[in-house]
Amino acid sequence: MTGACRAAPPPTTTVVASLQSAGCAVVDHAAHNGRERGGLAPTTSGVYHNGSARTALLAGPTLTPVGPLPVSHDGLVSDLTSGTAYTARDAGGAEFAGVAPDATAPFMVTQLVPFQVPFTATIPTVRLSRAVALYHDAGFFAGWRYVILYSGGVGSARAWHVVSAATGAVETVPAAEAPLPHPTCPNGAWWGIAERTADGPRVVYLRDGRSVVRTSLADHRTEVLATVPDLGAACAITASSRAGRWYFHHTGPSSFAPMGEEVTGACPATFATVSL
Repeated sequence: MTGACRAAPPPTTTVVASLQSAGCAVVDHAAHNGRERGGLAPTTSGVYHNGSARTALLAGPTLTPVGPLPVSHDGLVSDLTSGTAYTARDAGGAEFAGVAPDATAPFMVTQLVPFQVPFTATIPTVRLSRAVALYHDAGFFAGWRYVILYSGGVGSARAWHVVSAATGAVETVPAAEAPLPHPTCPNGAWWGIAERTADGPRVVYLRDGRSVVRTSLADHRTEVLATVPDLGAACAITASSRAGRWYFHHTGPSSFAPMGEEVTGACPATFATVSL
């Protein structure tokens, strides 16, 4: 007896379906890891926030601060499928630490090194198929099996780099002529969410303190994904489909924390599975 051949199901990926602003947990952790520098990276345990004094893990649904690390880590980005956080590093192992607006040379990322506490040696380093240049206004976008790095800079230097978390293969997409409006963190970078669909890669990010938007990198079209209460001086968002949450960080007060100093929040989010 022979069975009929069946076509393999099409590959799928995850995208953001909705971001909500009720049922949120917020924590003010200024005393735990200092003032904002910039950087959010979700993991299986919670979300890392990068402060001026050190990087801290904010654990679980209540964002409980645990074990601040001794130094800051500016180039944080996550693979949301595995829940692994990485730091962007150059060929010599130095970490991205921001690039000044007047810098004459970019930071050249050649590898994404696992960043877990406790460290798990079985998670391999992602070695990029070619170096990615990061300038002032660099962007870090966590995605499902992919991350996206935005080069920042001006003019022809600006580009989007879609990096496979499995192989390190880099695909470069030209940036639109006009830069995307967005807030920037004190270390000169910004954070959001990466999506890759059959229509090409997309990024989800804060356009301002009230609007979360999605931009297609193929045709540069932008749509409003969510309108939220005032996030104040927020410069970074990310998400975790494992936790069913999206995360933000802001300095100073917001609608979520009217007396806030350095506040990270976690709010419900829904996610969808789509074909590639």
